[in-house]
Order: sequence, then structure tokens, then C-alpha cells
Amino acid sequence: MPENQKERNPYFLWSKENKIEIKKTNEDIQLLINGKTYSEKDKDGKEIKLDEDQLREIAHKKSREYYSTALKNFHFSNLVIFSGAGSSVGIGNSNANNEMKGGQTMASLWKELEKDNSILDFKKFIEKSGYELKDSNGDLIWDLEKLLDHAHTNKVKDNSLENDIEIIKKFLIQKCTLDVSGSDTHLSFLRKITKRKMKDSRVKIFTINYDTLWEQAANIDGFTIIDGFGYSNPRSFNGRMFDYDMVIREGSRIKEEDSFIPKLFHLYKVHGSLDWYRKDGEIIQKELDLNDNTKQLSEIITQNRLTVFPSDNKYEQSYEQPYFEMMSRFQRALRTENTLLITIGFSFLDKHISSVIEESLKYNTSLSLIVIDPSINKTKDNWQRAFAFAEVDNRTLLVAEKFVDFVSNYPDNNVFEQEDVDVNFSKMLKKLLNQSKK
Repeated sequence: MPENQKERNPYFLWSKENKIEIKKTNEDIQLLINGKTYSEKDKDGKEIKLDEDQLREIAHKKSREYYSTALKNFHFSNLVIFSGAGSSVGIGNSNANNEMKGGQTMASLWKELEKDNSILDFKKFIEKSGYELKDSNGDLIWDLEKLLDHAHTNKVKDNSLENDIEIIKKFLIQKCTLDVSGSDTHLSFLRKITKRKMKDSRVKIFTINYDTLWEQAANIDGFTIIDGFGYSNPRSFNGRMFDYDMVIREGSRIKEEDSFIPKLFHLYKVHGSLDWYRKDGEIIQKELDLNDNTKQLSEIITQNRLTVFPSDNKYEQSYEQPYFEMMSRFQRALRTENTLLITIGFSFLDKHISSVIEESLKYNTSLSLIVIDPSINKTKDNWQRAFAFAEVDNRTLLVAEKFVDFVSNYPDNNVFEQEDVDVNFSKMLKKLLNQSKK
């Protein structure tokens, strides 16, 4: 449905025991918190009439207070982040002239293709692809991914579709080539989530995005990324790299106690990356040319690039390397005890991923889930399963929030850093005392 026809989302926070939503009638608008109508009174005890904007601001404030407190008070040994398209929307620069800032949704990319006939005859492409997916109002659903799925299926009947599909692939590469400069959202989040106790496992970030915003943010602040690639030149993929970690050495021997280096996380790119290529039978990583977002489409290379573009065989591709390794690691991470999974900007449209999450919640009773996405809505088909999870028990929390706002309200657990400092100091003092007794 076109964006100007969309109503404002009435849902803010949803779990089995905690619900924040706005309800409208023809005559009134109410903010409901756990089923009770929220109200404010003046100094004389009279109820203050609040408009929708004021109620929405209060709803966001209450929601943020709730999830920030929950994240601060509950500690999980294993933290897994799943980053979808929404974690890149509006972040970074997508071209040198800053005409369009940040990543875009599939709907906004659709609109751009529809508006600019110099790229291709988009309306004709839709007709040839046989795409007719419509919403309950009879409007065409702007889902570029599903459109490409249809086009791949029908390209056997119409050879001209092949060339159009290639143009759209180049268009996607151009729009997904994002420069993180000017945005500190990813970096701020990395700084917060990696402040963990030494005994805890490393943070694992899984993403279906092609862009390199996580990598660029990490490089700004000197983070170490374990991403499945070795450290030779060129960097080649080896899944065993995910089993490695890094410790600090003193002189020529390892310390008596492991001292893991700080500012390190695992990164798994489930649908590939713009800087991955296949060469001579190997999967290698090259430095991404950020100028791809200013090049003509004819200059952009798609050959040998390792990205799972939307197609009729996308799910089959996900069972090839390196994608199979990434999905296997994701399943393993969600089966681990005492794990918190936070999904960011993932709308549960990818069935092969949402089914893994659903199965893990079913069989791993120590797994908790927090879903962060501004489009969370109980009436939408893709969200109904997530709402069903939330109604089962208190392990699932849905929050209608943008990534940038979630990061701002994510608690900064400096106490973990202090605990590790205290532990290390205590061990060092004990060692010195033992030496003095000898």
C-alpha cells in the first residue's frame, strides 16, 4: 500500500503481561497500558485532554522505560543480534552528493524504480514478470523481493526479463553501497553490547544485509571482527575461524588465566556481502569500493559476487557455502542455554529464518526474544506469528521502535567493565601475595 495511505502504528510494546497500544474510535482516542486507559490530571484534579501526538510520545516513553529496565536487570550469558533491512534504513550516505541518505526499504526502492524510467521500463517489467500480489484493499504490494522472485520464475517464457533482472541487481548494489560516515548508530550499539563479563560468550551479530555498515563502524573504533575469513592476503573464507578467539599474551607465554581481548564480536552475513567474491574456487573478501553508489549502472559488476539476490532459488542458495555455514551457526547459537536474541529491523518475511527462530523458541526454553521494528502490527500477516510467540509466555517482547531510537535507549552497562577490572586486580594482588610468601 502506498505510504501516504498508511495509518500510524497503534502498537508500541507487546508481551504476555505488558501491552502498550493506542485505540481509536470515531469519537475518541485512548492510550491503553495493560488494558487500562492512561490519563493525566491537572492540579485541580480535572482530566487533561491529550491529543494523539502527546499520547504517542507518552507511549514511547513508557515503552522505552520498560525495555531499558529489562535489559539492564536481566543478564544473559549469550547475546545474539539478528539485523535485518530496518537496521540500515536512514543510516549512512548512499551517494557522494548526499541526495539520498541511508539505506532504503524495499518499498522506497520500488518507488524510485517506478519514478525513474532511465533505469528501465519498470511498469512493463512488472507486467512481464506476472507479479499481481495485492493487499486487502486491492492495491499492489510494493515488495521488490517478491517481484524479482516472480521475474526469475517467468524468465523462461520471456528472455527479455533476464536483462531487466540484471539491471535491478546492479541497482540494488548501488543503493546498498552505504558509507557509515555521519552516523554513529552502529558504533554506539557495538560499544554498548560488547561491554560484557569475561566469562560470557562473545556477542554474535547475524545480518541479512549486503552493506558493510557493521564493518565500517567497527573499524572506526578498532574493534576486532571474527567473520569467518582468515587473516592472510587475500582473506579467504574458512568456517573454522568462527571457533577461534583472541587472548592477550604477556611476553612469550600465555597468562595463567585467559585474558580475552576486549572489543571483539562475531559477524555472520547470512545472505552474503558486497565485498565477497568467488575466485578460483575460493570465497575471498575484497575491500569494498564505496564509489559504487556514484557509478553508472553499466559500470557495476555483479559477476562472481557472493550475495543472495532475490530469486526463485534463493532458499536453495542458502544451503550452499558460505551461506550454509552462517545458517548452521545461527541455529546453533539459538540452541544454546541462557540466550537472548534481539532482532532489529527484521519483519519475519524470510520464512527460512523466521522458522528457525520459531523452532528454537519452542525447544529451547531458556531462549528469550526481543523484536525491534517500527512496523510491528498485530493485523499484518507477517507479524501474526511474532504476536503468537508473545502470547505464549514472557520470553518474547515486541517493541515498535526504530533502530536509532533503540540504540539511544539501550542501557550502557559500564558495571561489567568495572567487574572485570576488579576481578583482574584481585587476581594480580593474590599472585603478588603468594610470591612474597615464598
